[in-house]
Amino acid sequence: MKLTEWSKHALKIRRFHRDMTERGYEEVGERGGKLWEIYRGGRVGAKIVDAIVAPHGMSVYVKIAAG
Repeated sequence: MKLTEWSKHALKIRRFHRDMTERGYEEVGERGGKLWEIYRGGRVGAKIVDAIVAPHGMSVYVKIAAG
């Protein structure tokens, strides 16, 4: 199978998303994901313990731990 640079990049992003969700990270999307739940009290005692920028540089993955 012949892979172009674009398809290699797309596969890298998909793999990264899959691995991050398996490791317990949440994606912060356009509207902030579920971070508002921490700020507004929906997740009492929860804290952001780690953040990683995605390889394409357009989203952030955060790991949230219960307090």
